[in-house]
Amino acid sequence: MARSHTNTFELITLQNQLLLAIGDNLNTRECMHTFMQTALKELDLKSIHLYLFDHSLPDKKSFIHYLSIPDNKLELRHKLTLYKTLLYFKNNRGKTYLSETVESNEILAYAFNSHGVLLLEKEHDTIQPAIKDVMVPVINRLAEHFKICEQQKRLNKEARVYKKTQRTYELQAKRDPLTNLPNRREFRYALSKEISNAQRYDHYGALMYIDLDNFKNVNDSLGHSIGDILLTQVALRLTEQARSEDTVFRIGGDEFVYILSNIGDTEVEAIKTSQTVASRVIEILAKPIEIGEYSLHITPSIGIAVFP
Repeated sequence: MARSHTNTFELITLQNQLLLAIGDNLNTRECMHTFMQTALKELDLKSIHLYLFDHSLPDKKSFIHYLSIPDNKLELRHKLTLYKTLLYFKNNRGKTYLSETVESNEILAYAFNSHGVLLLEKEHDTIQPAIKDVMVPVINRLAEHFKICEQQKRLNKEARVYKKTQRTYELQAKRDPLTNLPNRREFRYALSKEISNAQRYDHYGALMYIDLDNFKNVNDSLGHSIGDILLTQVALRLTEQARSEDTVFRIGGDEFVYILSNIGDTEVEAIKTSQTVASRVIEILAKPIEIGEYSLHITPSIGIAVFP
């Protein structure tokens, strides 16, 4: 049975209930869903729908469906009336609401500011004229809140993009652009941290400096593009054989550095372990590096310093 609101108190109560349903939720879809559920119940509607204008599209496709409760069958049942109503509001911005009767059902359409149209479908009945007027400030408030929600959503998206961009810049500032290894700046920070840890926990670490012999000859004879590929392949081999707790850095040109972390409780043990790692580095770099038609053989010069 249709709910009736006959006096001023009931109209004010209805208006307040609908205004409260708007709430302060800044999630656009959740806010609209809550309001539409409340309106569906309080006005005893068959369905309620929100369509938004897309001003980038031609008139015949100038709107997009945003949300319907309980379903979007209105578009199937009364497609022509729906399209005419939406186009009417798009072309007549000053209109507040419009009522159409189709097959004993009333379709009451409200301008949703400049965003679109909110449609209320009443089955086998009409909505009281007083309620239609009471709904105007409610719909205006809802449309304004919708706008705020959408603005907040855009701001949140922009903030996420900004944070992602900042993280990218921060990472780039710490990375060598050619090999993607940590760079000299990051090496200094990591070394300071490792020395502090070694002093605190009473263990030893080591630095292993790696310089590629005669790398300049590769650049001079084969070109910098081949030299760059060679450096990336060297970086890949070094990182693939490194322990998970060790870090490889490129500090410039053909210079690489290992930080070997916690490799012994005594200096003698640390030296022995770092020499073992150095031998392994020499072994993996001794294998030819194939670049196109070239088979390159490189040897490293390695220096070791233990800390703290």
